[in-house]
Amino acid sequence: MARQQGWKHRYWLGVQGKALEYYIDSLLKPILKQLRLTENPEKYSLKQQDLFTIWIESYRQSTDYEREN
Repeated sequence: MARQQGWKHRYWLGVQGKALEYYIDSLLKPILKQLRLTENPEKYSLKQQDLFTIWIESYRQSTDYEREN
């Protein structure tokens, strides 16, 4: 069906055999509409953190070598 309708795709690199990845815009209109209706954008929202907290966390996760250089 996808080939017959000319869905946009790309080959999935690093996979043995033939693997395709299809673009979401290639889905049928009713399916896209349903996906957009059920999507909850709140789960993707990030909480704002101050810069000092971000810096402390990145320092904590870095290695000794990264901290020295």
